[in-house]
Amino acid sequence: MSRSLACVVVAAVSVVSLLGMVGCANQDAVNSYVDAVMLDEMNNDQEAIAKLQKAVASNPKFALAWSLMGEIYQKNNELEQSANAYEKATSLNRWSYKDFFNLGKVYQSLNKFTASVRAYVRATEISPNSGEAHLGAAQAYYQLKDYKTALRYGKKAGVLDPNQADVQSLLGDVFGASKEYDPAIAAYKRALEVDANNPQVNAALALMYLRTNKVEAAHELLSGVVANNPTSSAYQQLGYANLKLKRVDDAVAAYRKAVELDEKDWSAHKGLGVALMLASGVKNDLALKEEAITQWQLSLKLQPEQPKLMELLEKYQR
Repeated sequence: MSRSLACVVVAAVSVVSLLGMVGCANQDAVNSYVDAVMLDEMNNDQEAIAKLQKAVASNPKFALAWSLMGEIYQKNNELEQSANAYEKATSLNRWSYKDFFNLGKVYQSLNKFTASVRAYVRATEISPNSGEAHLGAAQAYYQLKDYKTALRYGKKAGVLDPNQADVQSLLGDVFGASKEYDPAIAAYKRALEVDANNPQVNAALALMYLRTNKVEAAHELLSGVVANNPTSSAYQQLGYANLKLKRVDDAVAAYRKAVELDEKDWSAHKGLGVALMLASGVKNDLALKEEAITQWQLSLKLQPEQPKLMELLEKYQR
């Protein structure tokens, strides 16, 4: 037996022995839990789960068994089962920071943000100095569009973990969504001081530059982003920056790349149509105009709810 495995087993035996002394778990549950700890250490996850299910069948109030079950399901990305196990664990032990935090993460991965908020907030109550729990709560509130509360938890996370790039990036997202562009720019810059090559943060900063009419700065950033991490979204932003700079041919090229990377992105087709229509006007080229109309039609096919684009299409089809 490896030293790490021996340590785990000794710790498990000590814990469950104490539980047995106070009458919290019967002997069958204890034995099954110890077996599960050993199996988990050896990455025999299915067998470990079977042992844990046996443990909770013997003693449904065995919080440690539910907790470990949640961990194993979580690492195997079986998120619904993980959430159910953590819910049991947290209902039995209202002071387990680990279980509430992990429950928040699992619900966040499931896009169940109201439930995620509830778990993360409880984790912050149990451990008020946990930066990761405050960040998790802020991220979940952001997804719920409760930007005021997201900012409160995000700022607290920033105090607790001032050198955490994810915190500053999240604050940038919150400020940006609240249309507070200068604080958003400052937050993204702080994030890049820690993680300079993060393409998502660079793209987000570029978007803030575009919204504050700092187009040359946005173009420079986006050129680096598409060189290192080309995505349809980044190429669309680059195309828009080129249009603002009156570089129509470059805009067409960028939007073509965006469509190439994601043919089902309706906004990429729409942007390409705009660039092509402008190019057709500059060059008096009817073929470019027809191609622009085709791109708009594709965009409307993918996303019919675009009344302004429909009006534009009708205008140019006359």
